[in-house]
Amino acid sequence: MNNRGRTEPVVLALSLLLAALPRLGLGQENMQFHGRLIAPACTVTDQGQFLEVAFKSQIAISKINGENYRQQVPYQVECEGLGGAGLVWRMKLTFKGTPADFDPKVLKTSVQGLGIKLRLGDEDFDIDETRLVNLADLPKLEAVPVKDLGAKLSNNRFSASASLIAELY
Repeated sequence: MNNRGRTEPVVLALSLLLAALPRLGLGQENMQFHGRLIAPACTVTDQGQFLEVAFKSQIAISKINGENYRQQVPYQVECEGLGGAGLVWRMKLTFKGTPADFDPKVLKTSVQGLGIKLRLGDEDFDIDETRLVNLADLPKLEAVPVKDLGAKLSNNRFSASASLIAELY
């Protein structure tokens, strides 16, 4: 005796029943999700002004050693939209600029063989490096001139520019 003829109608009936379940209220959507996405924007300034470091004392070429003439970089980070119960924000700072030809970790200046090294806290802060920082207690940022040991520097004015980027996550 062939049982195949009896099972086909049962399989067909079960398939039709399963296809009809959503229409019977089993599997209808009964949850909704909604929220608000925020990405607080941060600005890095010196009391609302452009960050500027002026090496006010004259720099003796023979005394440039990566320690002498260290200058503090005055900066504040302000972020709007940090509110929200229970939100804990972390911050990272990134140093962006053009590397000096003689050292990829040092910022290039307008004078060949002269660069600017940044320090964040007590450590070197290299170009394209990102550091985690405490928003409530920002570390000290310093700039110091450095030179290529083989360079013959002469009396000259110099300049350099870079970006300090603050991001919350």
